[in-house]
Amino acid sequence: PAAFCACFVEAAERFLDRSTPGGGRERGFFQMLAPLFGHGAFELPYPNSPRLSRFLSGCTTNVNPLGAQLGQLTPTGESFKKAWEGIQREVRA
Repeated sequence: PAAFCACFVEAAERFLDRSTPGGGRERGFFQMLAPLFGHGAFELPYPNSPRLSRFLSGCTTNVNPLGAQLGQLTPTGESFKKAWEGIQREVRA
């Protein structure tokens, strides 16, 4: 679960266009996923960006490139959420 979560986050950070530390722009590989993550989800600095919050709160738009229904997680979102919750339980134990 930890490897899945870490690799997914690392990949997701590259899905959307975002600012670089030097003030430039980095083009995302899957800009069509912006409705799923929210525009600017991975903007720097990270503590001020929403990152995965929209992705893990369920689809908030009818324009979902992965076919999730309004208010539902995508299959990947569901897998990530379950893995992340498992990691959190493990750490608390």
